[in-house]
Amino acid sequence: MRPPDVPPVSSLKELFEFSQALAADTLRRYEQLEIEMKRCHNPEVAALFNELADLERGHSSELESWARDNGVASEGGAETDWRLPADNRLLSEEIAENLYLMTSYRALRLAVYNRERAFDYFSQIAAATDDVAIREKAEALAHGALEDVVELRLRRRQAYRSRAESLVGRFMHQSTPASSENMARMAVETDEILISLAENILTERLGRLPAKTETKLNSLLADLRSGLAKSGAAGGQKRVEAVVPQTFKNLFSALRNLLRELEITFDLFMEIAETSQSEEVVKNAQDAAQQYIRRLALVRDAIDDIAGPGVGKGAQGG
Repeated sequence: MRPPDVPPVSSLKELFEFSQALAADTLRRYEQLEIEMKRCHNPEVAALFNELADLERGHSSELESWARDNGVASEGGAETDWRLPADNRLLSEEIAENLYLMTSYRALRLAVYNRERAFDYFSQIAAATDDVAIREKAEALAHGALEDVVELRLRRRQAYRSRAESLVGRFMHQSTPASSENMARMAVETDEILISLAENILTERLGRLPAKTETKLNSLLADLRSGLAKSGAAGGQKRVEAVVPQTFKNLFSALRNLLRELEITFDLFMEIAETSQSEEVVKNAQDAAQQYIRRLALVRDAIDDIAGPGVGKGAQGG
């Protein structure tokens, strides 16, 4: 039976209108996210959303060509917006509230979700119609969405593996928090890694740090140390060996590296929260991830202080 959020399609023209509205909505979201990622000094993810937008432009172009060849082209526009499934709008609102938390891995998860939903919509339309032409075209659109899902899932796995190359990622991928005790240990050890990274920036660049940047880094350190104190680990023997100082071309690059480690830490805790079967582990992982929202904001603000808001790829500097 056709789910209530999939539109009833009684003609090829209606199938085209729905398909085009879905592609246009996804394209609009990717274009907006590209702009926001540039404002957030996240050039890597901005470039990824530009690539995903190109993918949707390709879908729209293919649809328009097919519609012209079959005499079903229409103006589209506002009158077809109501056809968009409700979960598309809800997902867009959720993303808009969490822009600072976007990483390449999460962007690709979003892209996989979008194409999986497109596959589901077109499969349901094909199954619900008795019209041969509508069914064949809906099946073709579903097949195209599935091909995209396979490719995007591969890229998502590559992004997942790249996280393991980070300092936090190398450590956190060594074990799975099967218990709340392991979850607490991982939270302590990742905090120790991030404290070392922030301390290295302050030690190496203290004389050249803008006052506002130094204040934000000290606030980050205070927050991380407060987390250790609450866990009872402050003042005790460190569980993680000191992080070897890394060499960067400039302060912007050093802060971008710290931001990346924070993003990966947030990502990994969220993944634990989404996949664990233990309610206690889920709660602990969610609590840990929640702390990183304000920590991410501190470092992004510090980057704004030295680079200026809205600086794009050219400011990365290595």
